[in-house]
Amino acid sequence: MQLKVSKRHHLQDVNIKLSGAKNALLHLLFASLLTEEATTFNNVPSSLRDYHAVCDILQAIGGKVDSQDGMATIAAPQKVNKIELSSNYTRRTRTSLMLLGALAKKVSVLKIGYPGGCSFSEQRPFDIHLLGFEALGAKVTHDEYHIVIEHQADQSVEHTLRYPSVGASINLMLYAATGTAQVKLNNIALEPEVIEVASFLNYAGAKIKIDHSARIMQIDGVEKLSGVTFRVMYDRIQTMTYAALAYLHGLNVCVEGVDTKEYIAKPLDVLKKMGAKWQFDAEHSRICFYGKKSVLIPVNITAMPYPEFPTDLQPIFAVMCAKADGVSEITDTVYPERTKYVDELKKLNFPIDYQDNKIKVLGSIVEPLHATSMKSYDLRAGMAVVMGASLSDQVCTITSAEQIFRGYENLLENLTHFMHISIDKEE
Repeated sequence: MQLKVSKRHHLQDVNIKLSGAKNALLHLLFASLLTEEATTFNNVPSSLRDYHAVCDILQAIGGKVDSQDGMATIAAPQKVNKIELSSNYTRRTRTSLMLLGALAKKVSVLKIGYPGGCSFSEQRPFDIHLLGFEALGAKVTHDEYHIVIEHQADQSVEHTLRYPSVGASINLMLYAATGTAQVKLNNIALEPEVIEVASFLNYAGAKIKIDHSARIMQIDGVEKLSGVTFRVMYDRIQTMTYAALAYLHGLNVCVEGVDTKEYIAKPLDVLKKMGAKWQFDAEHSRICFYGKKSVLIPVNITAMPYPEFPTDLQPIFAVMCAKADGVSEITDTVYPERTKYVDELKKLNFPIDYQDNKIKVLGSIVEPLHATSMKSYDLRAGMAVVMGASLSDQVCTITSAEQIFRGYENLLENLTHFMHISIDKEE
């Protein structure tokens, strides 16, 4: 898919209505496979490509999905002894790995193809998942095409993750939630999406406790989980993307559906340091970003595991920093390789570079931005190059743009407020 993007003049203030968070929803969909009865999710961003990829997976293994009007009801497959799922399904989303934790105790043998997902790093190892399953008592084998997991016996164990991985923390939580074992996981991720899945499982009858200060999760297995109705949390990355667009284009943008600022505390702190004006309205569940009133100054940002600045916002804020008068620097300790978009933006003549393991944004765009073609290497990098192109008076082409549709609901409709954007019919 290709997009055509260029600058839109005479912009007006914007209201954006958000549905639930992609990164929470996808994990919740797999978590619902643990419940005995059907589970219903509200606030579902049903237009996302990743959502449809997961729904296809659930139906391919025998589950049932009823999706309509921002709701999704999931019924897990019943009495299945063996499941084999090819990479034709699993490579469409990295969260397909969650099948391992959700189904290993429900079927005798589970064999799945390798996961897909964003390609901003050539090294996104998932051995941290597999080592965790082995520590919890599962037999795991794999070749260059498939992963096979077999549950052998519940074991009460303590396991330490070598890195606070969001996916591994959730996957091992799913595996340990049912059964007779008591499992203690150390060095877990504390991202809101992890807490959201734990909250959902506890609501369904699980016994999961999290010590935030120590990064410890205690899971006491239960016999079964019940079907429930659960509302998906708002999307913190989408929220802050529209914040970045507000300051990039000097607009006032209000995002509806934001019921807490806790999840975005660190990005909001960065905005405050930059001189950006914003206001959170708890009573009406919204946050407004005042681009018209803000004069940005340079900032140094370090992306780290939650509760620090999120790696997913690294490319987004990098583009926004071009509006600051001076040099901003960004370091990503989570995925240092997440820099391919920098070379794409340089084709545009965007004032950005990568030096000494830091992304440097020079700020104060003075040269005309070129008409060029840029590639979307992953979801957030794709949004970054779209944002850069939205400052150009000339039409730019964004290739591999299907990546962006994986994580931004109503993408064209919402971005039209900030730029001229359309799908290229001539592709």
